[in-house]
Amino acid sequence: MAHALCVASFEAVARRYERNDGDFNGTPSHPMLSEAVKQDEEAPPVTFDNIIDDEVKRRARGKNAKPLPDRSVKKYRDHCAAFSKWRKSKNALTVTAAEGKGWIESLQDAGELGNRTVKAMLQNIRTVMNWGRQNDPTNFFPAGNPLTGIKAPDFTTLPSYLRAFTMDEAKLVLSAARKEEKAMFRWIPWLCAYSGMRVSEAGNLHKEDFFELKGQWFWKVTTVGARSLKTASSERRIPVHKALMDEGLIEFVKAAKPGRLFRGDTKDAVLIQPRISTWVRSFIPFDKRPELSPNHGWRHLFEDLCRRDGVPEDARNYITGRTDGGSQELYGRSEVMLPGLASAMSKIDPLPV
Repeated sequence: MAHALCVASFEAVARRYERNDGDFNGTPSHPMLSEAVKQDEEAPPVTFDNIIDDEVKRRARGKNAKPLPDRSVKKYRDHCAAFSKWRKSKNALTVTAAEGKGWIESLQDAGELGNRTVKAMLQNIRTVMNWGRQNDPTNFFPAGNPLTGIKAPDFTTLPSYLRAFTMDEAKLVLSAARKEEKAMFRWIPWLCAYSGMRVSEAGNLHKEDFFELKGQWFWKVTTVGARSLKTASSERRIPVHKALMDEGLIEFVKAAKPGRLFRGDTKDAVLIQPRISTWVRSFIPFDKRPELSPNHGWRHLFEDLCRRDGVPEDARNYITGRTDGGSQELYGRSEVMLPGLASAMSKIDPLPV
């Protein structure tokens, strides 16, 4: 240490004399300094938000692009923000496997979230890290995603019938919806009850999605207008059930302004799902029915109604946007099938509301 200090002092004096003589090169002469190995500069931080921003741009680039849905962007940002807050750093370049493991264990120990949710949060952080590697495979964890090997939490799945609305619960919610003035609360429960569609799909419906063919009304579940769906098979056309006609759905659609039917106070599509869920829970409190899925429960109920009333399985799968992964599901979806689909829908007896 003393030797190094002496060398440094000598070099400093030597450089000063050189500058006095007009030499501003500043190159050290002692081997300890002139032959020293240069330290690599610390890489600039890459934040989770940087990675997500790049992925949003990539998905939106080019003709016929498939943008990342706003609600998905929000989900990734929220989960990354939670992870960043826990580890006290937004720099994704410094993530370690130990941090990932410690984070999910802390979430489990807190007891506020179920293991299924914790698993999804871990998977979302992994996904963002993978995007970072795809964007810069040379510098961003070239050896592999440090979170890949972490064991995700196990969880039990509730039986479908526990998550579905009972007939009495469906009657209660649909009766309450009839009294609502706000369009999303008035119509989304009814649309979901008679189609099994996802609340997010119903929340994105546009006036232009509804059409009439040979005296029968239908609506489209589509990606047109930069909308997103869960899978390719989710693109479909759904017959309007007679119960919806009797409720005045088509009159509501005809009177609506062009564009989205359910805007909400903030016109933010991301807020529709939690708002519907909270609204349903005002009639069926969590402490009385914790197993009920306030949004997805309509989907389970509709499928049971189809089974009860003899709706063919292929029609049921098409109407609900279910898939078994077969390529044939993307064929044969022209308007030729629509009258038969309407006939299948008519088999379902109206709910006793």
